[in-house]
Amino acid sequence: MNIKNIIIKVIRAEKPDSPKPFTLPSALHYAARLAIFAALLALSFMYSGLVRLRVMAYQRQIFRSNVLPRPVLSVGNITTGGTGKTPTVIVLARLFRQRGLRVAILTRGYQRKSAAAHLVVTADSTADEVGDEPLFLWKSLNQRELHAAEISVIVGSDRHASGLLALDRFQPDLFLLDDGFQHLRLRRDCDLVLIDATNPFGGGHVLPAGFLREPLAHLSRASAFVITRSDEIADCAPIIATLQRINPASPIFYGVHAFDTLRRLGQDAPTDLSAFQKKRLLAVCGLGNPASFHHLIRGCGLTLAATLDFRDHHWYAEEDIQKINAMIRQYGIDGILTTEKDEPKLQPYTQALDAACYIMTITMRMTPTDKFEQWLKTPFFFVDNFDRLDNNIKC
Repeated sequence: MNIKNIIIKVIRAEKPDSPKPFTLPSALHYAARLAIFAALLALSFMYSGLVRLRVMAYQRQIFRSNVLPRPVLSVGNITTGGTGKTPTVIVLARLFRQRGLRVAILTRGYQRKSAAAHLVVTADSTADEVGDEPLFLWKSLNQRELHAAEISVIVGSDRHASGLLALDRFQPDLFLLDDGFQHLRLRRDCDLVLIDATNPFGGGHVLPAGFLREPLAHLSRASAFVITRSDEIADCAPIIATLQRINPASPIFYGVHAFDTLRRLGQDAPTDLSAFQKKRLLAVCGLGNPASFHHLIRGCGLTLAATLDFRDHHWYAEEDIQKINAMIRQYGIDGILTTEKDEPKLQPYTQALDAACYIMTITMRMTPTDKFEQWLKTPFFFVDNFDRLDNNIKC
């Protein structure tokens, strides 16, 4: 029910969605909810205004955007929560590496515990030090692809300084800016914006009344869109219509989270998925969108007897392991399924778990594949002279 209908029913002294007679507690309950939502809308209005002013200040060069002397492709979104940015960055990095280009990924390293301004992710890095997603990026692109050229991952809140560090140490041909749509301090040549099909526009409101990080009109800055989890809804047409209304010039692609491999926690050897077809499984994860992980598991023909979801970037502790073990006993669990992002934070507890834990590696499949790869062949990605002084190259 929308807010307008709730207001009408409260004014008429009706209890929403119920034929039962009105009672005073119900009226107070809905009135309180309306008051809270009105307060959130007021805060959203103020926050939206500040965001608009900030973007305008960068557009009019009141605030300065730093420039790197190599092309920069940003991967970002306009809503909070997981939209598939990390799998998309991995796909792009692999595609560019296949073309013989040296790639450096610039990422913030959210919830890392190190106070260092900048860190280069290596085989010896830990999730505590660099963050779970940067470690996941590096291992996915380097540790498990030993015969390929290394892709550098640099962690730091100042992405321009991270880029200069990468230039000095790795001489990349281009940069991938992870979660960069709002990071206007760094000039980019392309903005690839991901739209989660299961919650595309964050309820239509900017934080805190909704889940938008900035107003929808700012999607006009995007160079291209990827509608992720497009297989999890019946029809993408309303999403496409909104994107084309705001930004008719930018191409729209689709992204589907797909199963890649299964392996035991802490091991690299793959495990046969068919061995789990009749097992009772427990899904454990700390993701921005755990429902998508559950959808993927069921799509593989596996049975989820139970799920246990934690907040995004969750750090596991002893009490979490106790909760997992209690669910193993309660539901007769044969095995645990989790993600690569959760792996380094669960690995210290491998022996404490009462059931074997397995990592599902997930990839992002872009469609239509030929058009997406053709988009990546624009002049931006194959310029011969990277020494750009005017930064005028655009997708």
